[in-house]
Amino acid sequence: MASVLHGFIFTMKNEDPALSGVVVPEPRGAKARFGVNSIAHPEALTDGFYEMPKAEAWCYAMRIFIEFYWNKVRGDEINTQLLANKIADLGYVMGPDKATEIVQRAANQVIGQPELKVDGDLGPKTLAQVNGLDRILLYDAIKDFAKHRFEEIATANPDEQQYLDGWLKRVDA
Repeated sequence: MASVLHGFIFTMKNEDPALSGVVVPEPRGAKARFGVNSIAHPEALTDGFYEMPKAEAWCYAMRIFIEFYWNKVRGDEINTQLLANKIADLGYVMGPDKATEIVQRAANQVIGQPELKVDGDLGPKTLAQVNGLDRILLYDAIKDFAKHRFEEIATANPDEQQYLDGWLKRVDA
């Protein structure tokens, strides 16, 4: 089974490569620290997350990661760390439902037919495919679908175009 700590560190290195814990401005007047965005997680503002000492903020960000991302994609039940990391990291960027839709599309492609319903719910059938399919074929298909999704977002929303290169690099991380 995959390790939540390894998944968390993987995602944090994508969010803050130096693991500095510096608070950074985000679009629409938001701020982020260790990738915890104040719009997506308004509770972080009221909890004082952006002013916490770094070590305390690291633990807080890990709790957010586990509750809202790792658990939603059933990271503890994924057999391969590589896949668990990628799925949870995509969930952190685009939301766990959208990341799961990508996984379902990728699994259907690897299977060669639409066996899984693309509904954004990482249920037992999706989990069985994630754990049963060739991990490298599935991983590569997930990356391809994620890149395509980010390109769609950038095309549909010109304001988001500035993030496309970073998103694509993250998919390849």
